[in-house]
Amino acid sequence: PNTPGLAIRDYWNLGKPDQIDDKYIVLVVDQFGGRGNVLNFNVGDGVKFALPNIFWTRLSGKYGTTFYVKENGMDLAILNAIDAITSCLRSEDAFCVNVPQEGITLKSMGF
Repeated sequence: PNTPGLAIRDYWNLGKPDQIDDKYIVLVVDQFGGRGNVLNFNVGDGVKFALPNIFWTRLSGKYGTTFYVKENGMDLAILNAIDAITSCLRSEDAFCVNVPQEGITLKSMGF
């Protein structure tokens, strides 16, 4: 595989046609390229109804940019991404297209 995300997906046999459980989310942090978003997601088909592809693009674009990571750190980028996912899945609709606005930043913590 050419990317860490594909390597993980292959290692765990995710996304195979005969797979029993298609409800999975794999968060891949890839800082080695130095360009683009450092947060990438492999998502099973069973999750895509609640969180369609546009959600993952927006989530990566919000918390995975090198600018966001430089300003707030990788740990907050990961925590905020996970919080956004759980917030959407636990919402009344259990569906999101847009990333929730709340999110911790170093600035909001007074740094």
